[in-house]
Amino acid sequence: MSESQHSTPWLNALAGTISATGRDCEYLTEASARWAQSQWSGEDSGLAIAASDLAERLRVLTGQDERGIATCLNSASVESLLQWAVVLCRLHHQSATESSGSGETNRAGARCLAAVGSDHGGGIVGRMASGRADSRSPAWPLVPGFTHSPLESLAERIDHNVAMVLVSPIDVHDRMLAIPGDQLLAISEACQRHGASLVIDHSRIPPQGGQFWVHEAIAPVTADAVLMSAGLTGGAEGGLLTLSSPLAKQVTTLAASVPELSSSSWIAAIAAATLDQWIEHSWCDAAMDGLATELAGRMAGRECVRDLHVTGRAIGMELDIPAVQWAEAAAEHQLGVATAGEFAVAMQPPLILSSDDITTLCNRVDQVFDWIEMEEQQPAEAPSQSVESPPAESPTDESSLEESNTGKSVPEESPQQTIDDSEYDVNENDSLDDDFDEELRPDDENHSPAMNIEPEIQS
Repeated sequence: MSESQHSTPWLNALAGTISATGRDCEYLTEASARWAQSQWSGEDSGLAIAASDLAERLRVLTGQDERGIATCLNSASVESLLQWAVVLCRLHHQSATESSGSGETNRAGARCLAAVGSDHGGGIVGRMASGRADSRSPAWPLVPGFTHSPLESLAERIDHNVAMVLVSPIDVHDRMLAIPGDQLLAISEACQRHGASLVIDHSRIPPQGGQFWVHEAIAPVTADAVLMSAGLTGGAEGGLLTLSSPLAKQVTTLAASVPELSSSSWIAAIAAATLDQWIEHSWCDAAMDGLATELAGRMAGRECVRDLHVTGRAIGMELDIPAVQWAEAAAEHQLGVATAGEFAVAMQPPLILSSDDITTLCNRVDQVFDWIEMEEQQPAEAPSQSVESPPAESPTDESSLEESNTGKSVPEESPQQTIDDSEYDVNENDSLDDDFDEELRPDDENHSPAMNIEPEIQS
């Protein structure tokens, strides 16, 4: 790295997953300090944030009523929140089935449906819920009841045996593509017809401007539960789980059957402080098209950029070069990004960006492209040539010459060996689910054949 790059300040293009501002989060510091003081003093002093308080803040931001957001659980573990969602949805499904008198299913038999290729975390429950065969280990115990289907046919797989449908609004492994609005609508309608609970996983997607939850900007659907973490907890592991009125009724049953069900008062404190900032500064009204427009204009002249996918502050840049190569070059230029597939990189910058912030980010992206193009245009270095000494004027036979000088005969060169590539063929791993056999495929198949640099902006 050059001296100028050493002096360049680090620019985190993923800072939006930490907070809406990406920096200067005094409110998180103050909230943590108040919480710590209450812990040290052993007195609550009225600082504890109740589930109803968090729910009220979220109702203000989303415009939903108490039926849509009846309560809000919190935990220091996103894995725990997902586990609670699974159990609550199954309890609700069992209760609804018993009240209807059908008796066709029970809690153990109620299925949880997710999309092939989805990613819902690195814990055991999260990996079992994820539709990625590479995220599972054969040695792990299988969590019963999880099935997977291609996203485009997910709505068709929902029936009376499905207790929960788990979807992500944006695929962080596939160019940051948003779920199509018509598919999300179809999934929501199928859940309503068959009594399944729709759970939307926002754990990796922070709140957006316009609509607080990005799924509401994609389609006008109401989720039964929303799992949140990114952008709310200052980068900490924990998060929140909102529950609709039908699911909230099962919390008492869950608490009685799961004694270890507990919340994190610290996560509740910093999440509440973040939500207060959203309300006080009206961040839902923040404009977001400036960055997308500027970035699209800059990328229009780049031959290696195939497409730009923009949904709020979630940006996927589809490339003609490996994503790992671009991400490594970005790190060399003090720019933090993530890969979003084999040929795409992801950025999730803060919601609150000034015009200077936008220019600085776009300039840094330009520097990375310029450096890569310069490296590719440099000719390969010619191999150094050694100067050979003139042959000695003695015996004409070279082998006999070396034998006379060293007293040893020169062995004959062995023929060059060839490697049979067939010996190294690698068979694909068998998938853990029948759906995987049909749908899981390499990321580069999603690589678009033509460039469409006009951003797909959903606000």
